[in-house]
Amino acid sequence: MEFLFDLVKEFVKATVREVSACFLRKQLLGKDNKKPTPRRRIKCTKIISGYYV
Repeated sequence: MEFLFDLVKEFVKATVREVSACFLRKQLLGKDNKKPTPRRRIKCTKIISGYYV
């Protein structure tokens, strides 16, 4: 019985650790690294010797 209690306790500790790490990572990355403006793709209009220009 004690073994099961310790096993569940370790499982809960690991789960809380992972969830809090994920939450903190999202908070820190969300404040510092905002997504840059998306760039438009260059349209390939001509083919010169097999390459798009």
